Amino acid sequence: MKFKLSTATLCISGAVFAMSLVNPTLAKIPDFLGNGANRNSTTVPELEQKSTFDQTSSPDLVAQAVAVNLTGTWRANDGGTYYIRQVGNELWWYGQSSNNGRSFSNVFHGYIGRSEVAGNWADVPRGRTRGSGEMVVRIDSNRRLTAVRRTGGFSGSVWTR
Repeated sequence: MKFKLSTATLCISGAVFAMSLVNPTLAKIPDFLGNGANRNSTTVPELEQKSTFDQTSSPDLVAQAVAVNLTGTWRANDGGTYYIRQVGNELWWYGQSSNNGRSFSNVFHGYIGRSEVAGNWADVPRGRTRGSGEMVVRIDSNRRLTAVRRTGGFSGSVWTR
């Protein structure tokens, strides 16, 4: 799915700046870093001509409302406990097996779309397993997540809280 941005959005070190543009013909993209990198900055109409983004390829440039709050402690059908943190449209987790992570311990980072989270996971050295891969998780509700695509041998497929 492709769409045009209606506001200017800039992400610097995890902080998101969004501006509604009253007079887009006069607006310039500000030089937040102060390094002169956008000395010849582009006006917004010129930017819009180049700014059709694919939702899955440019998550930092996609402005979308995230109506769920997934932060919390979750249990999965692999017997693990997952500590999930949502920051805007980004999702992070640390998951571990029921034996205090000795069987498996993993981390995940992904981006929240309309009804899914897409990202990458990797086992960490606390557990015995050493897998890694990509994963897409469907957001069924604020209380249930379901894996719809997993690579690398990830065993969990349903998370609840």
